[in-house]
Amino acid sequence: MARITGTLSIDFDTDKSITEEQYNTFKEKINKMVQDWEMMVYDAANESGFEADSIGPIVLDELECDFDNE
Repeated sequence: MARITGTLSIDFDTDKSITEEQYNTFKEKINKMVQDWEMMVYDAANESGFEADSIGPIVLDELECDFDNE
């Protein structure tokens, strides 16, 4: 039995200030994308010629924002 594991990392800067409301909207969208990934992983396996017997939940452990306005 083969096992595939990996890590996703989100790390970016912006030259704009981010409000807490903007960040919360962004976080909701990112969490939705992470949830959608589970089905996409199954699909990718099938399209690659094998079937995923099981998949652990894809979880976003932590997402933070430094609201520094400098």
